[in-house]
Amino acid sequence: LKRLPADGFADAKIPCTAIAQAQAFEAAGFRLVDTSVTFERRGGLPAPGLPIREATPADAPAVARVAAESFRFSRFHLDPRFAPAQAAALKAAWVANFFTGNRGTRLYIAEVGHDVAGFLLAIDRGERAVIDLVAVSPRHQRQGIAAALIAAFAAGSDEAATLIAGTQIANVPSVRLYESLGFRL
Repeated sequence: LKRLPADGFADAKIPCTAIAQAQAFEAAGFRLVDTSVTFERRGGLPAPGLPIREATPADAPAVARVAAESFRFSRFHLDPRFAPAQAAALKAAWVANFFTGNRGTRLYIAEVGHDVAGFLLAIDRGERAVIDLVAVSPRHQRQGIAAALIAAFAAGSDEAATLIAGTQIANVPSVRLYESLGFRL
């Protein structure tokens, strides 16, 4: 590996057992920021307890707002070299790519009143249905919205598909949610 320039940015994902590889990355200037974990589940979930719908182009600004305000444990939010505003803008741009046709297959919306309270961006990959990004606005958290979004995602997936969800080990609320819904590490 070459040494990274001081103002450069690159990231790498390696298995947690690849200690020699991790040391080589560290010697090249990389720093550990987070540890990703992946959960899987086969089969459906009970029907969502809240009304969930598919996104329309008119939802783009509200979805971007939820993305910008909702994350705390992402790789960028945990990295002290990223300002909180930069991390928020990155997540907003990530989900905005759905509306331009550049990312995702499905986008589910949860509303409370007329307010977009949360969303789930999915990517269908044949026998695998992947939760690409899920967020619930801070003012609507702990109301079952994330579970309802995940149930809608499961219901909209092929019955034979393996449901996949990734998160960061630091995101304990997310880890507990996936475990409570029958996902396995």
